[in-house]
Amino acid sequence: GTIDEYKKCKKTLFMNCDKGVFNADDEASFYMAENVPCTKQFYSINNSSDFKAENVGLFFDRVEYTLNGEKVVFHIPGDFSVYNSLAAISAVVQLGFPLKDVVKAIFNAGSVSGRLEVLKTNTDFSVIIDYAHSPDGLEKAISAVRGFTEGRVITLFGCGGDRDKTKRPKMGRIAAELSDIVVVTTDNPRTEIPEMIINDILEGTKEGNAEIITVVDRSEAIAKAISIAKKGDTILLAGKGHETYQVIGKERVHYDEREVVFSVVKI
Repeated sequence: GTIDEYKKCKKTLFMNCDKGVFNADDEASFYMAENVPCTKQFYSINNSSDFKAENVGLFFDRVEYTLNGEKVVFHIPGDFSVYNSLAAISAVVQLGFPLKDVVKAIFNAGSVSGRLEVLKTNTDFSVIIDYAHSPDGLEKAISAVRGFTEGRVITLFGCGGDRDKTKRPKMGRIAAELSDIVVVTTDNPRTEIPEMIINDILEGTKEGNAEIITVVDRSEAIAKAISIAKKGDTILLAGKGHETYQVIGKERVHYDEREVVFSVVKI
């Protein structure tokens, strides 16, 4: 359906609840909040709101900000994590919990496997795993990584076989425009030929300025990315996330990127 139909469906949720929280930095939120019976509170980074994040700090392993006099530390990196945590805090405070207690709970919340997951490699560069496997997801992940990376962003990804082929060049373009180096490789090729999938991705990389490297075998590709990483760089391994397998043909075989990374850096 269209984006308007999507917004109408979302709005019905607020027609049937007692309390609602809305992102004041998102224009769509004002449509959602209009003429709905629930009580409304807004959160934001930029615009004025009930819960406005100030003094925002983006780090490779967390975000920090001040919220209504309380310091918030959330251990998932990326600017979108500021919005996600603001939404959660706003909702829980609306339910009657003190802000101070909610902030403490957010601090103690662990990271989510495969969602901008920082690997402890003991290197002078960072390695992060993320499930991003769509154009929008890849754009958000790379942008988040760019926000806290002092050096270069090295993005490694592939696209799934027997799935939507139109997203392949789109993801190639996004990676090439937002990264410094792109390593294009294999990700669940299924019954397709991996090299053909890679060629589809490469059509989109022509529009960006990043250095493009192709390595069909994903483990070799990871080793290549690590070999070229320098102090301050971040390697983003996109697409697998929490998955611990590769789908090759009709067979699902064990494959855990964490194991590959740790074997390469000798941990």
